[in-house]
Amino acid sequence: MEWWFIGKECGLKGVEGDPDNPPLLEAFQIQEFLIRHPEARASFLRLFPTLLLEEQQRVIELYQSALKLKDDIEPHGKSDKQQSSWNKNLKVRQFGWHRPRKR
Repeated sequence: MEWWFIGKECGLKGVEGDPDNPPLLEAFQIQEFLIRHPEARASFLRLFPTLLLEEQQRVIELYQSALKLKDDIEPHGKSDKQQSSWNKNLKVRQFGWHRPRKR
């Protein structure tokens, strides 16, 4: 089952303003999922060719803006991971540092 399915329906389907084909998910929901979940991005790319042309036009703009927002957020996350790895590599005694070593 693909990430975007809600029950048996694809959450990417639908066109705003089309009463015969209304969107299942709001634009902000799609963007939020694309920014936060790598699985959502991978599933999006697999499902994109199955959408109608009008649906593709709607979601491709959301995808592109979500990637830009993700790139704006990512440097902070990358530096946090790097700093965390530095801290893990420090050789610091975590207990017993205040007592002299017995000989």
